[in-house]
Amino acid sequence: MNFGWNLGNTMDAQCIEYLNYEKDQTASETCWGNPKTTEDMFKVLIDNQFNVFRIPTTWSGHFGEAPDYKIDEKWLKRVHEVVDYPYKNGAFVILNLHHETWNHAFSETLDTAKEILEKIWSQIAEEFKDYDEHLIFEGSNEPRKNDTPVEWTGGDQEGWDAVNAMNAVFLKTIRSAGGNNPKRHLMIPPYAAACNENSFNNFIFPEDDDKVIASVHAYAPYNFALNNGEGAVDKFDAAGKRDLEWNINLMKKRFVDQGIPMILGEYGAMNRDNEEDRAVWAEFYMEKVTAIGVPQIWWDNGVFEGTGERFGLLDRKNLKIVYPTIIAALQKGRGLEVNVVHAVEKKPEEPTKTIKPTKPTETTSPEESTKPEEPTGNIRDISSKELIKEMNFGWNLGNTMDAQCIEYLNYEKDQTASETCWGNPKTTEDMFKVLIDNQFNVFRIPTTWSGHFGEAPDYKIDEKWLKRVHEVVDYPYKNGAFVILNLHHETWNHAFSETLDTAKEILEKIWSQIAEEFKDYDEHLIFEGSNEPRKNDTPVEWTGGDQEGWDAVNAMNAVFLKTIRSAGGNNPKRHLMIPPYAAACNENSFNNFIFPEDDDKVIASVHAYAPYNFALNNGEGAVDKFDAAGKRDLEWNINLMKKRFIDQGIPMILGEYGAMNRDNEEDRAVWAEFYMEKVTAIGVPQIWWDNGVFEGTGERFGLLDRKNLKIVYPTIIAALQKGRGLEVNVVHAVEKETEECWSEKYGYECCSPNNTKVVVSDENGKWGVENGNWCGVLKYTETCWSLPFGYPCCPHCNSLTKDENGKWGELNGEWCGIVADKC
Repeated sequence: MNFGWNLGNTMDAQCIEYLNYEKDQTASETCWGNPKTTEDMFKVLIDNQFNVFRIPTTWSGHFGEAPDYKIDEKWLKRVHEVVDYPYKNGAFVILNLHHETWNHAFSETLDTAKEILEKIWSQIAEEFKDYDEHLIFEGSNEPRKNDTPVEWTGGDQEGWDAVNAMNAVFLKTIRSAGGNNPKRHLMIPPYAAACNENSFNNFIFPEDDDKVIASVHAYAPYNFALNNGEGAVDKFDAAGKRDLEWNINLMKKRFVDQGIPMILGEYGAMNRDNEEDRAVWAEFYMEKVTAIGVPQIWWDNGVFEGTGERFGLLDRKNLKIVYPTIIAALQKGRGLEVNVVHAVEKKPEEPTKTIKPTKPTETTSPEESTKPEEPTGNIRDISSKELIKEMNFGWNLGNTMDAQCIEYLNYEKDQTASETCWGNPKTTEDMFKVLIDNQFNVFRIPTTWSGHFGEAPDYKIDEKWLKRVHEVVDYPYKNGAFVILNLHHETWNHAFSETLDTAKEILEKIWSQIAEEFKDYDEHLIFEGSNEPRKNDTPVEWTGGDQEGWDAVNAMNAVFLKTIRSAGGNNPKRHLMIPPYAAACNENSFNNFIFPEDDDKVIASVHAYAPYNFALNNGEGAVDKFDAAGKRDLEWNINLMKKRFIDQGIPMILGEYGAMNRDNEEDRAVWAEFYMEKVTAIGVPQIWWDNGVFEGTGERFGLLDRKNLKIVYPTIIAALQKGRGLEVNVVHAVEKETEECWSEKYGYECCSPNNTKVVVSDENGKWGVENGNWCGVLKYTETCWSLPFGYPCCPHCNSLTKDENGKWGELNGEWCGIVADKC
């Protein structure tokens, strides 16, 4: 073995609290924010001389009840596929049990734990019985007495006994299994897999089996490598070296000196913007463990930014090594040839001032010359009916500022970490600029405030959170767009009479602070009182409500209106949005909605994912075709909105709508144009719900690839532009160029360009199905967008200017196009 890599926060992710495992057993793979695993991820690392891959895997939620504890077939199949990616490329693979909830090291639960462990490992052993020595099983991950004082301090007698007993069951189970399992190499951990004298001294290691390996984790020195609180350091100094050497000597004494093979199953040093120090540490650590014959496996959880544990090495989406100096250090420390490939290209220094490239064309003016004027702050005294006439169409920054992860994020430590906790990247101004370039001019910023404000009676919003919300609002606002700010996934404003008084109190306090923060902003900033207020977890939650729910929603809307109108600055003239019950397009909801008659700056906020089976339904009855029945359903919804609002002179905005991806871009484009034409005819702006999700089995409403700043479905954007009566001009779109049809030589046509669904893969390529026949799925390569203008694409990412075509850099004294997907 050279050195290894952990596929962290992926197959081990567990989201039982909010994922429906019965509906989709494999959705958990991406629920902690990492992309779906591909073979190419491993190939990039293999090219960089990694040859050991640990696949941390959580089985809880994926197996049935006693006595069989049968593993779900779909989950086992997916685990098998992931194991095969590195295994079939000649690498070593370690498969384990990871974040389990049933194998904590307590005597009272030990019998059940042993029973489950035996059943689970029996099934895994049977599944992989014919695999050779390149597949290693690891009995468990860091088994310990969770939530006790000895959890991370080396354990106690109860914990040691439990861990040793579970290790024994694991060894016996695999050795009793068929196929190659009696000769399989196995890994077992001491208590908590901890590099600790107590843990080591009380670890029972078999003397009669020469195919067992000790599994130890050592993030050392702690303050440099892992500590994220008081005492953390970003320098690898002499004290750090002594600490690390002490840990290595402890491992050497317990295992290597006693002839026991050992693998460092997890190690790493988190990113603190200190790549140089981490590289020095990596080389030093690797040299020391290489000298005693121990392989190391880096813990990569896919996290690069934020305040959590940032152990990412590989950008899995773009297949790039993010910290090449660290990889080079590992190679050097292991005594290998230093050769880092697939690395992120660092931006070079700007060209010297003596280089004066010729301007590409007269139309490619710098960004600054076409930038819209910033709002003045002087609010116009116009009605909402007049205001919404200025809106084209809009976009929701979904699953971002509204994300809430109170269950596992430490909000006290970092108030802004929630922005990325549902898997979307940190918001940037460029995201909005891409959409503005495509004629979007309304942006809704769904924002959850729960977890970000204090106790009664003030309910004071955290300053850092309010500052970050302000920054995000400014991105589109200062570019001349309309912005809608709201309260989103709140836990305190459900529409129940028993909680109404408290909800009104909190609502008044929160909106008073928001109104004060933005009091000088003009009519381009709109406040929306709440999002889909309803009687959660009741039979009437989504069916239009009942008297209790209607009364509660109307009462909260009234408090919201009064609060903003009583605030200072421009707030008495601010345009406000209020929803009916659940913001639902429903007759009961509409008929029981109280809308003010004495305020011409209030807008009704409605959500309509219609027709339901085409747009939103993800279960039985879902369809991927927008047919005549779908059109009738959609028209019924639009007529309902028209009758309740437009015909009564009430301005309305469709605050959320969309149709999820079902590999049906063409049908979604037809639907988008039809829907846009109909609502344009009645004067209603629409705001697409984009949650940043493009694949998987959940709600896939993504339009913008926020990381690479690309429009993923340009035909849908074109349809929106056309349906709104605007000039059709889609820019910043994903560029796809098909290759020659590779499958013709095997007697099959290639799939149509929009059909990229892979049914099966073999040594020839990826295969799909069309019209009942096999077809070859076409591969795509990025084209150089600047060639039509007479300029090559840049081999670097150093942008000098930008125009409507893209970003421009310099190469050999002439312009070159910046390739966004690489930068």
